[in-house]
Amino acid sequence: MSIAKVTEVISSSSKSFDDAIENGIERASKTLKGITGAWVADQKLL
Repeated sequence: MSIAKVTEVISSSSKSFDDAIENGIERASKTLKGITGAWVADQKLL
């Protein structure tokens, strides 16, 4: 049986969506150990 922890991370970038995703994962990895994947739920332009 597998167990997963789901954490919501909100990030942004003025450069690109990819950069925003990388920023969010980088920030999350400072407090969460063993991140093996990420799911992007929404993308929004401002």
